[in-house]
Amino acid sequence: MFSFPIDSELPQTIKEAFLGDFKKERAAEHYRHRPKDDNDERVDHNLDIVFYSDDKPMHWQYVRGLFKVKPSAITLMHVPANGVVPEHSDNVVYQRQSSVVYPLSPDPEHYAPCLAVAQIKSDGSIGADPVPYSSCYAFDTKQRHSVINNEYERFAVQVWFDIDLPDLHFIYGNGDLLN
Repeated sequence: MFSFPIDSELPQTIKEAFLGDFKKERAAEHYRHRPKDDNDERVDHNLDIVFYSDDKPMHWQYVRGLFKVKPSAITLMHVPANGVVPEHSDNVVYQRQSSVVYPLSPDPEHYAPCLAVAQIKSDGSIGADPVPYSSCYAFDTKQRHSVINNEYERFAVQVWFDIDLPDLHFIYGNGDLLN
């Protein structure tokens, strides 16, 4: 399993508050993700990240309050128009074995999906499968994934958990993930 939908949605006012936190002219306040590759060279992942913590605005508190399980981080993720987040799996040091995603922008018909890559499909072939659009979903960050964005800027709130996706799915199914 690479992903599963979650029955949760952010109110429009909360979405707008998060979107208001990303300011192109204040790029120094965002973390540009440039991890090292196998050759110890920095690779631009075309991914800007705003991290939230206890001293951040009320909309962070709102999202934190949705969960019974304490996340390891809450972030706003931005992929620029036509940006490509290269195929990768997340390093365990990020404490992000799985992530719950709330897509913010663009509208669903233009939202570029996260791709599960190098998977063996049910027909035996190997390839990339998109995560179906949902107002909220969880995916396995330990499996290889990527985003090939289109002409729209892509924004999402991501709630990080240091929990395997099958375990997170079990917690959700038991009613122990969301308040």
